Amino acid sequence: MRNDIVLYDFANSPCARRVKISLIEKGMSFDREVVNLSLMEQKTPEYLRINPNGLVPAMSHNGHTLFESSVICDYLEDLVDAAPLYPRSLDDRLAVRAWQDLELAMAKDYRTLMYAMVMGPLHHIAYSRQEFLDKAARASDNPAHIAWEDKIWRLQVLSPEEQAQYRKGLYQYVQTVEAALAGRNYLVAEQFSLADVATYPRLKMFPIVGIPLSAVHFPNIARWMARMEQRSSFASTQADEEKALLKISGNGMLALIGKLVYTPERQRSWFQRLLLRVIKPVLRRKLASDTAEQTSHKRSLKKSQAQPTQYASKAKIICLSEAERERLLSAKSAEESGLVLYGNADCPESERLQWLLAAQSIPYRWVEGAPAEHDGPGQPALPLLIHGERRIANSLTIAEYLFGADSALSLFREQPLEQAKIRMWHAFDTGMHKELQPLKEGSAADSALYSREQGLAIIREKLLLLDEALSAGACLVGEAFSYADVALYSRMLSFERLGLATLIDDYRHIRSWMALCSTQLALWQRGVPKQKAAGSKNRG
Repeated sequence: MRNDIVLYDFANSPCARRVKISLIEKGMSFDREVVNLSLMEQKTPEYLRINPNGLVPAMSHNGHTLFESSVICDYLEDLVDAAPLYPRSLDDRLAVRAWQDLELAMAKDYRTLMYAMVMGPLHHIAYSRQEFLDKAARASDNPAHIAWEDKIWRLQVLSPEEQAQYRKGLYQYVQTVEAALAGRNYLVAEQFSLADVATYPRLKMFPIVGIPLSAVHFPNIARWMARMEQRSSFASTQADEEKALLKISGNGMLALIGKLVYTPERQRSWFQRLLLRVIKPVLRRKLASDTAEQTSHKRSLKKSQAQPTQYASKAKIICLSEAERERLLSAKSAEESGLVLYGNADCPESERLQWLLAAQSIPYRWVEGAPAEHDGPGQPALPLLIHGERRIANSLTIAEYLFGADSALSLFREQPLEQAKIRMWHAFDTGMHKELQPLKEGSAADSALYSREQGLAIIREKLLLLDEALSAGACLVGEAFSYADVALYSRMLSFERLGLATLIDDYRHIRSWMALCSTQLALWQRGVPKQKAAGSKNRG
């Protein structure tokens, strides 16, 4: 079977590393196409058409493009039966997904801290502000992307006090991992899984942002990391650049650089000013060398030891059994169904789940806000579903769990590629949520990253990409309505609450698709099965 894989990669990306680990574990050969984050290539118009979230990794498989590391890893798991990376039981599979979600939530703080403590200081010393912005302008003309790069160079991402708070949150995450590994060899079900693949690569880099992982303080993590590093997939994917950063963090050089640049210029001693003059040419050469090295290896073949011969034909959706689904459908009350949904009434992620529960007439108890114990380190945002002993966060995972085996709504797909596309659009929706947050009236995040007009420029960029995707078919994944449409439609409706409804007027494919989505939801409310609804309406 044809198996042409290209991974859009960057050496220091922990997200890209977990995909490489999964590919090697599955015995799959792949090419690397380097997306140089130092040159902001992830924000170029060409790459945004590959990954509209503007991040690495992305992956092309036989001409089909996927993005978001957890989506790609799940796709590989669906595609290849060899070397399974999910446990067999539903509860264990939900536990793996929970670790993936926890890492994704924690990563937002890690990335911000990385820009504040590492990327900002190194580039602030090595380049003038104009040099740094000129480099960004060669990749993108979007003012919001340029403004973010300016914020990085001017060391305004986080103050030293805010950095300490972020480290405290990440330290709590480390303690969560340490506790989970007590008396265990792996994070879930005493077997190697995507929970380990998701957690290790970024945790390994924590010393770079000032959180050392000594065996004295974290013996369980140290033991677990040593076990992971015995696997060739882990040992062969650690980049030289990461090793270099870990080395200079271990010898105190990164901490020294941070102290130098965050000390106001007028307060620097003569010795500190001398150190900066000495360090600047060294850093400048090193960063230029790293950039040239990445660019010179834009395409390099990474060969694995074996080529899989057997491919699965069915996606492994994490969902209730048919018997459990029937019990929910026959329940007459929330007490009988046992479902409690915590969420925010004006939040698209909660709203879409309420639509689906209503469409199937499944009773549940609604609670506005989060339970007190949901405030732990790195917890994913609401909604949260409690079903008996199970606690499930992330609207996609909740929808898969409740409706993945449902033939009436047909929200998910058995074919691995189509199911991966549904998960991919969910990742796109999550990225749009992040960009919309600073635009909320009265938001504490307002102007924290960029001005309102710059934020709108990013939203327009995403709407254009969504409109282009919808020009190819009636729905987001082919011609049939799916969870991807439910997710993005709920996001589009939220634009009105944010005072942004007129933005959609410029995108005719989005407007036509929204009319189709509205018709489908109305049919659900009247009890018309999905098969007789979406997909037949002519597009404008």
